[in-house]
Amino acid sequence: MKRKVNYRRRVLTFLALIVGAYILNICLLYTVYKQPTPDTRWVNDLYRVKEQYALSVDAPKVVYVAGSSGHYSFQAARMEAELGIPVANMATHGDLRDYSLSRAKRVLKENDLVILAPEYSQYNWDSPTAGVKSRYILNFDKGYLRQMPVSEQLQIIKAKINPYQVFSGQIRYHFFRDAKEKKRAKRDFGRTLNVNGDETKNQGTKKRRLKPVSFSENFHSDAYVPAKMLEFVAWCRDRNITVIAMWPPTLEPSRKIGLREQQFFQQIHLFWEDAGVPIMGEAPLFFYPRDQCYDSVYHLNQTGAKRHTVSVIGLLREQPVFINWFEAQHAELPLSSNEPAH
Repeated sequence: MKRKVNYRRRVLTFLALIVGAYILNICLLYTVYKQPTPDTRWVNDLYRVKEQYALSVDAPKVVYVAGSSGHYSFQAARMEAELGIPVANMATHGDLRDYSLSRAKRVLKENDLVILAPEYSQYNWDSPTAGVKSRYILNFDKGYLRQMPVSEQLQIIKAKINPYQVFSGQIRYHFFRDAKEKKRAKRDFGRTLNVNGDETKNQGTKKRRLKPVSFSENFHSDAYVPAKMLEFVAWCRDRNITVIAMWPPTLEPSRKIGLREQQFFQQIHLFWEDAGVPIMGEAPLFFYPRDQCYDSVYHLNQTGAKRHTVSVIGLLREQPVFINWFEAQHAELPLSSNEPAH
């Protein structure tokens, strides 16, 4: 007698295997998953160097928070030598979005001062997820992933929801990388940083075609990243941490600033004014010529970074909020200088 095939049972078994694979995949993402990309390893190596110095400082310090514009274009060591106070460069990658603010909280202490200089694109981002942010969290900061709102966790892991891609990728990464890949994985991206966390390899100007930033007039203060900036400011205030905003350094526009750009800059001014945070200078002060850029519209070379840092120091010396902070926390040190602001 021919045995009757139980198709229903086979279908249910198949579905159970599929569901099990997805559940196992999600468990893997939350626990042992690791397949870092060059950009996430770069960020992790930078944080290792930057946090080591920032956490070692006991005295009230200045912490510079930004994307890669701050990493390449700000010289914390120069400011520290000029003002005689500890200065840490915590700038890394703009695509980390609000994660960079959360990471800054780990090194900030009561009576510190934060210089917050987000790139212009940050003012328009209305999503909690981004490629570098998602990949970095999954590879290097699963604790942060687990404490995120569930809706944001789902957005992070959905990019890695395919079990086949994750399982095969893990097997290849751990067991079948070639010698060249293994050598690249051992590269220490933090070796070109100084103690304060500044980049030192940005010498000269790379021959690349750079398109100046296109300033948008559609800035919404309730977008995701700007809203997180305001939450960060409130967090700092609760801990007696002073916040000063600043324009990001960038390649000078190819045409004269018009009404559209002026409206965008005004919106940023009003954003910080409503938050009770002073913003130093005006945007055009931080426009730089092509020969002072390194390899990006936001990355200055050593010449541009020196000029930018000297401008920041000069503006701080004229900034009432900074003067009050400096006199309260470092009263024994002189703040005045004959050096011009810019």
